Amino acid sequence: MTEEEKKILLDALLFYRDERNLDGLPMDKNYRYYDTNSNGTINYDSVDAKDANNLSNLIQLFS
Repeated sequence: MTEEEKKILLDALLFYRDERNLDGLPMDKNYRYYDTNSNGTINYDSVDAKDANNLSNLIQLFS
């Protein structure tokens, strides 16, 4: 993968994260995103939390 391709991929990942507002989710002390339900229960398995954590890992990889 060329540097230009990495930049395009990174820009796409950042755009997707920003469009979904995933960086607005809370993070724990280990820098993992989580979501909460109406009772305040922490959930790492919600779609948003999984997406945010996966995107975070990919963004770090390609940065």
